[in-house]
Amino acid sequence: MLVSLLLAVFLAVFLAGLAADVVSCLVWMVLPHHEKDLIQLPDEEKFIGAVRDLDIQPGTYMYPFCSPEDMKSEEAQARLKAGPWGMLCHWPSQSSMGKMMLGTVVYFQIVSLVVAVLAHSSGGILNGIWFRKGTRRLVCDVLDGAAYGLVTALILAAMWPASS
Repeated sequence: MLVSLLLAVFLAVFLAGLAADVVSCLVWMVLPHHEKDLIQLPDEEKFIGAVRDLDIQPGTYMYPFCSPEDMKSEEAQARLKAGPWGMLCHWPSQSSMGKMMLGTVVYFQIVSLVVAVLAHSSGGILNGIWFRKGTRRLVCDVLDGAAYGLVTALILAAMWPASS
């Protein structure tokens, strides 16, 4: 009985994560509202050449960059005022669509599990609404549920079979 209940819960969590991933794929590949999120640079070849010539290491850069200490200087203020402003995300190599899609699937599985744990741990709120528990009891129920969820997650993480 317990095993079938756990399997049902895990199946629901898995299917919820998978459904969220499918919706994400549809949102980004089928629906038009993200088509203009990324645009091409006016002189892309010149920009790529400049990045290549500068031998920029992989990372996320902001320009003009100013540390908190620099923000007080007149030079930094002038650079900030003059612009341009932006960010550059420079990757070490060409992206792997397969790795990114797998990462997205894993992300949605984790989110689905977290949502399931939170939904379970917040059940005390619903009882509070119906049975008029005081605020202190509601907070205690939610904290108890979060503790139960955390212990459950830690045990599952510690005992989860290692991938070979």
